[in-house]
Amino acid sequence: MKLPAFARLTLIFFVGLCLLMFTSCGSKQESQRERGTREGILHIANGDDARTLDPQVATGIAEGNIINALFEGLVSVHPQSLKIEPAVAERWEVSEDGLHYRFYLRDDVRWSNGEKLVADDFIYSWKRMLDVDNALTFSYLFFYIKNAEAFNKGLIEFHKVGVRAVGESLLDVELAAPTPYFLSLLDHFSFYPLHPPTIEKHKAADPRLSLWTLAENFVGNGAFTMKTWLPDQKVEVQANPHYWDAETVKLKGMVFHSIPDKLVEELAFRSGQVHITYTPTLAIEKLAYYRANKPELVKISPVYASEFYRFNTRIAPFNDVRVRRALALSVDRETLVKRVMKAGQEPAWSLVPPLENNYQPQKHFSYDIELSQSLLAEAGYANGEGFPKIDLLVVSSRISINLAVALQQMWKNNLNIDVEIRNQELKAYFATRSAHDFMMVSGIWYADYLEPSNFFELMYSFSGNNYTGWHHAEYDALMDALKRTQEKEKRLNLFEEANKILAEEMPVIPLFYPQAVNLVHPEVRNWVQSPIAHVHYKHVSLNSEKQ
Repeated sequence: MKLPAFARLTLIFFVGLCLLMFTSCGSKQESQRERGTREGILHIANGDDARTLDPQVATGIAEGNIINALFEGLVSVHPQSLKIEPAVAERWEVSEDGLHYRFYLRDDVRWSNGEKLVADDFIYSWKRMLDVDNALTFSYLFFYIKNAEAFNKGLIEFHKVGVRAVGESLLDVELAAPTPYFLSLLDHFSFYPLHPPTIEKHKAADPRLSLWTLAENFVGNGAFTMKTWLPDQKVEVQANPHYWDAETVKLKGMVFHSIPDKLVEELAFRSGQVHITYTPTLAIEKLAYYRANKPELVKISPVYASEFYRFNTRIAPFNDVRVRRALALSVDRETLVKRVMKAGQEPAWSLVPPLENNYQPQKHFSYDIELSQSLLAEAGYANGEGFPKIDLLVVSSRISINLAVALQQMWKNNLNIDVEIRNQELKAYFATRSAHDFMMVSGIWYADYLEPSNFFELMYSFSGNNYTGWHHAEYDALMDALKRTQEKEKRLNLFEEANKILAEEMPVIPLFYPQAVNLVHPEVRNWVQSPIAHVHYKHVSLNSEKQ
């Protein structure tokens, strides 16, 4: 019997790890982690393999972790203070009406091949992002720019979009409406600049098929640059000597190891093969042990994130809102977080997590078995009779499967309906989800920027991340109104109107709000993860001396 790819990769890594451990024990050789500390190379367990390292094509957490080392945008967000800091742009000006931004690029900003980075590089990159023929997922994030949405829909020419370069070092941006969080948006990797000659040299009709991100072709502008990319194994990066702030960079390089299996990841950390696990949550089976015996190794970071299940509302039975609500109301979220997830997650009663000093979503539904049974009966499936078997697609990981099994049992006990769990390795999962070849599918969203609209926009009809097929004219109108609204109280009211529609329509089932729970060796210094799961690698260092 041929093992699936996910199992083969796990087995190969496990066997290799065991051989390394055996060799080390027999000859007392220094571990990979110890050697890395001595040489200034940080080893990171990065979860699933990166599908792409193109900032405009990427959508996943694993590739985002690497891309943030290889590229940099106009600004960055400080991981602790969350203040906007200069990056490629050394300064900027904002007009009194909040519609015009002028970014002054640094004179010493360079690409990793030594060429000067200029304002036109941003124009080129953003045009590529918005090109309707490319159909890139995060293009909707650019709709805050004047006429960007119209160009993305093929209605106008690009010269009418509100971006222009003035010489080499000045970038002018005009917005469609004042957007208080626009600068935060620019820290998302989809806004990063690309090196035009490299993209053109390796151009493909579909950007997803371009070979420009291969190590031998790669050109970036981040604190690190590509050294090696071995798919399903690792991505090695090295300090970029042409980076404008190279003197700040402490590490000589980093290695992002692809380790999909959580238990193998923990073994890699315990055996000295990696310094840190940089995935959303370490193996649940191991968390209690570390908390009790080695709490100093556990790093818990609050993240602005949400975990949920999407319905395919195009097909029966999920084209019936009563069925969707019945399944959502029959989920015991308290049990999920306390007995299944066990890492301090909070039950979710909205797709949108609460944000301190900002939006606090109201609760418009609850765990109500009686009402869920009544809704299912109204839809024609009293006591689950005649209800079709549900296909639930999840990622091939222990955590995802354990969660799915728990929900499978709840729906059987509470509604007498059957759920068949289908798990796929990440690349296949993304392809299946994009093709809408599912009835229900697991989902998790880590905020791109600290603003509730980032979650609400997931369900916008034109969002590249709305895989549900759900379209709601009133909801879309609220999203459009938010783009034109600056006043905080009015925005909060619009958020709550949208939240209520989601609770009534239930195109997704909110489950819980996660936390980032990882293992960090004491040799790693200045590892600070922000609520949007970003780490400023240039400030990270390694030191074997005890603190």
